[in-house]
Amino acid sequence: MKKRAKVATAAGACALCLVMAGGAAYAIAPSVEEAQEEVAAAEATAEANAEEAFSNAYENSAKLLELCGLDADGNLITFASGSPSITGAPQRAAQTQPKTAAPAEPAAASDAAAAETAPTAQLPASSLQVFGNVIPYVEAFEASRAPDSTAGLWMGSDSTTDGSWGYFIGHHPGVFNCVMYLDEGDAITVCDADGNARTYTVFAVYDVSDDATWNQISSEVTSHGESIALQTCCGDGATYRIIEAA
Repeated sequence: MKKRAKVATAAGACALCLVMAGGAAYAIAPSVEEAQEEVAAAEATAEANAEEAFSNAYENSAKLLELCGLDADGNLITFASGSPSITGAPQRAAQTQPKTAAPAEPAAASDAAAAETAPTAQLPASSLQVFGNVIPYVEAFEASRAPDSTAGLWMGSDSTTDGSWGYFIGHHPGVFNCVMYLDEGDAITVCDADGNARTYTVFAVYDVSDDATWNQISSEVTSHGESIALQTCCGDGATYRIIEAA
């Protein structure tokens, strides 16, 4: 009888342990879900704070350069061409499918003067103008990433008069948001470090994988004489958009 009693007691203890373990697991499960929700909320808050910080930094930088102000609704506006325009996308739909046009022939020497359509006084040195948006750039030769609050000259030369090419990079989302709306025939103005301004016309728009190397695209980018290329992220974490203009 005593052995049976001990067995019964042991069995009861085991059953109690199982019940307690099950209860503990049940109690932990909601805690894990709550923790995951808290982590997600924290990440969302951090992302929002980072975006706000970037926006403030960009606005302050633009104000220091006297390139912009705020309209009656609090929207950031630029004054690159004498009349303000809201910074961001142009008033037309973005292209949903990338496309590649046949490379244009380099501009003839007789066309050089006509291409310099933007008076130097309208743009500060070391800046790009896209759809009325003035984007300062800094030297970022072969940098691993684009500058946080400006564009960067990654390869080549920014000179608008040397008959060569320049390769600019910038973030999207970020200062190169408007670059994603460029299409064939659109204009990009560069005011180089010497204060010489020149307007280029887009002739090619295409996407490449984010693991593409410079060697794979360099022959295309560098073969159009006086020209520029702009690169930015497509926002999908897998591809880059490249714009070529001459």
